[in-house]
Amino acid sequence: GQVPPALPGFACVSVLPRPRRDVQGGVACYVKHHLASYARVVRAHDTHGILWVCISVPGLRPLFCAVCYIPPVTSPLVRATPTTMQAPVSLEASYETLTADICYFGGRGDVLLMGDFNAHTRTDPDFDPDWEGWDALQAAGVETPAHVAMLRAMSAHLPYRQSPCQHAVDANGRRVLGMCRESGLLILNGRLPGDHDRFTFVGPPKQVQPAPPGGEGSPAQQEGPDPPPAQHGGTTVVDYFIASPCLAFTFD
Repeated sequence: GQVPPALPGFACVSVLPRPRRDVQGGVACYVKHHLASYARVVRAHDTHGILWVCISVPGLRPLFCAVCYIPPVTSPLVRATPTTMQAPVSLEASYETLTADICYFGGRGDVLLMGDFNAHTRTDPDFDPDWEGWDALQAAGVETPAHVAMLRAMSAHLPYRQSPCQHAVDANGRRVLGMCRESGLLILNGRLPGDHDRFTFVGPPKQVQPAPPGGEGSPAQQEGPDPPPAQHGGTTVVDYFIASPCLAFTFD
């Protein structure tokens, strides 16, 4: 087993390494020392790089945290090679697993996702504000998800999500946005005070795939194959905090 690094003031709850040593992307979860006795691992998917930890403090609603590493499409985890002789990880399966977990834990407490999703989302919508459409479904007898009412009540007060990233929305970005719209979670990046122009990755400059014409969320972005995958380079946003709507106003 790997020995996790010591972080002053924090306790390591658990480490989830990748099942193969020839790839990157293991995750670890740390909490403040005073919360360590309230934190426990409740689920782990080593193949998908997802570690779930519950922080349950008496008198407060449980918080289910997922620490994630979703590889880029260029990762050896995703692309099988003759030398690895390993079945590739399906990114679709990773997001389906994560979405199913969100649904399960979201019925038992609040949810907070954090980690490297290797996704470009720009400022495309992470929830569907078609309230009339939801009303029509409800009138037709279709039960609407609980998060719809909460988002509707909060939507007028939600800060507009900003992003300094100019990369076009990519396949992982569409998966993140789709997961948010399906589960009712909100991307916190660019919504919180002081986080409107913050990058999460800074590296050597590389060629950037520009956003296609037509603006954000246009059919040109949503349809057709992805451009050839490029390594994330320069300054970009690929790491996210994604949370239950009620948590959006609890951060300073």
